[in-house]
Amino acid sequence: MGLKVPYLRDVEIEASANVLLAAYARRYGTEIRPPVDVESILEKHLGLHLSFDDLCAKLAVPDVLGSLWLDRSEVIVDQTLDPDEHPSALPRYRFTLGHEIGHWELHRRLVLAQRLQSKLFQQDPEPAIICRTSQRREPIELQADAFAAALLMPRAVVMEHWQRLAGTKRLKVSELRGKAGGFLAAALASPNREPRDQHDGLIEFFVRPLAGLFAVSAPAMRIRVEQLGLIVPDADEMVSLFEAE
Repeated sequence: MGLKVPYLRDVEIEASANVLLAAYARRYGTEIRPPVDVESILEKHLGLHLSFDDLCAKLAVPDVLGSLWLDRSEVIVDQTLDPDEHPSALPRYRFTLGHEIGHWELHRRLVLAQRLQSKLFQQDPEPAIICRTSQRREPIELQADAFAAALLMPRAVVMEHWQRLAGTKRLKVSELRGKAGGFLAAALASPNREPRDQHDGLIEFFVRPLAGLFAVSAPAMRIRVEQLGLIVPDADEMVSLFEAE
C-alpha cells in the first residue's frame, strides 16, 4: 500500500511484542512457553477473525502470503499456508500470523490516520496491508518481521532454552563444525557452497531443535539467535551470556 512508517529501533519493536505477550499471559493466566500460541493471541486476545483464501486470485496479486483488513478486523492467509492441508507450511503460517499481528500493533493507527487525512470514511473493499514476498525488504515489512520474531521467539524464553542446548556461553561459528559431525560439516563446507551458505547451514543445523520447539523455521531461528548474539563470528570474544546483563 506504500505506507511510509517512522523508524523504529529493534528494541522498541521487541518491547511492543513483549507488552502484548505480557497482556495475553495476564489476561488468560498462562505462562508464555514455546510454541507461542499465536492463533489464540490473534483471535482470542486481539479479537481478529482468521480465515484462509486464494489470495493471489482474490486480490489479483502474485506472491501474497497474508492480508490485514482493518475495517473487518480480519486476517486472511493464503490457502497454501493452511497447516491442516499443508503440514510442512506450519512454520511459515505461524510467522505470517505473527507478521500480521505486527502490522496490527505497529501500523494500524498509521493506516487509519492516512485514511482520515484522505477522507476515506467508507468501508474499504481492499485490505489495508498486503504482505508479499517481493516486498519483504520494505521498511513496513521489515518491522512486521521483527515483531513476529520477537513474538514467536521471545528473548527470555529463547535464552532459557539456549542454556539447555549450549550452556551459558556464546558459540563461535567455527565451533559448530565439530558439533555438526564430520560428514555433515564436510558437506556444509563444500567448495560448491558459498561461504555465507556454509555459515547459515551450520547455524541452522545446530538450532534445528530450538526451531522445532518454537515451531518456526530453522532460518528464522538462525536469524533470531544471531540477533541475540548467541552465535557470533570467530573474531568475537566468547563471554558469559549473563556477565553483561
